Amino acid sequence: MKKIIAFAAGALLASATGIALAQAQHSEQDAKTLAKDVCSACHGPEGHSISPVFPRLAGQQRGYIIVQLDAFRNKTRGDPNAQAYMWGMASQLSDAMIKALATYYVGQAVGLMNAEQSARSVVYDFMRDYADAVERLSGTLAE
Repeated sequence: MKKIIAFAAGALLASATGIALAQAQHSEQDAKTLAKDVCSACHGPEGHSISPVFPRLAGQQRGYIIVQLDAFRNKTRGDPNAQAYMWGMASQLSDAMIKALATYYVGQAVGLMNAEQSARSVVYDFMRDYADAVERLSGTLAE
């Protein structure tokens, strides 16, 4: 009887471990898909953002990404960009997905901006500053 109980307990443990490993692998693949299909729109391909509004995630520390995504999800990080962009996005993430995204971005090469990315960043900054100047000037002329 003891052998049957031990065998059953072992089989149950092995089954649970297999299920947990399958879910972990599934989450990693889901994280990669989410990063490429959603996150890359703002944070760039593989986490290489060229926008000053959206930070680079490639090579970032795992713990930092987890803490930030958790803060976005719980709405405890309240800066305007967090509210505008990340609160809604992160509200849909599970703990497992947050950890899997963090693991994905840790594994991405940090790299340097290539010339095209650097040029786009300069143009973006110029156009933003130009639009701000035109808006200020328009307000001054209207008065």
